[in-house]
Amino acid sequence: MVASGPGEGRRELAAGALIGLATLVKLYPALLIVALAAASPDRRRRSTLRIGGAAGAVAVAGYLPHVVRVGTKVVGFLPGYLREEHYDGTGRYLVAGALRIPGDLAGVVSVLALVAAAAWVWIRRPSAPTGAAVLMGMLLLAASPVQPWYAVTLLAFATLAVEPAWAVVVAAGYPYFFAVILLHPHPVGIGQAAYGLAAVGVSLPLLLRRFREPGRSMRRCPPNGC
Repeated sequence: MVASGPGEGRRELAAGALIGLATLVKLYPALLIVALAAASPDRRRRSTLRIGGAAGAVAVAGYLPHVVRVGTKVVGFLPGYLREEHYDGTGRYLVAGALRIPGDLAGVVSVLALVAAAAWVWIRRPSAPTGAAVLMGMLLLAASPVQPWYAVTLLAFATLAVEPAWAVVVAAGYPYFFAVILLHPHPVGIGQAAYGLAAVGVSLPLLLRRFREPGRSMRRCPPNGC
């Protein structure tokens, strides 16, 4: 383990503040806390406290005036949005549906898959772009949103990580999106096929790489040391 010094601590605080600002817009940037803390050359617990604490402080500061003003109504349309997007039922988790996982378990399995990805990032400690790509890619596969523009974030992380396999996940949302807006009679089936093939397409290169390099650990140390 290489000591990070005060400069690294300041960078982590700044990164956490930026994550907090991003989380005020959309919730999923909070996943970056795991990716950055896992890749930190400092102790992960200390990095998590710095990054997560700064992100939480900024998010609380941003929401506090609204909480004081309207109380629990600060959540706004979020519950309605989740219902509108069918996250309260069985029709949204398309990869789980493609695997024929029962509807009442599809959401649970999808969440567990995301938790497993976060655990992999935490244990293996890949570079920050790779960890972010894994988490964002798994989130997209688990949630399978109909709006393909959410995947632009994954494209950025995959580019920084030089992991082109994630491009299939970026493209997966488009067939589903056009099936919905063009009122195709079977949008769910098209979405399951698109996201299911994307899951296979991103998994195969990773597995092949693992088998081709049996003597090489998948654990990637941070640039300044493990």
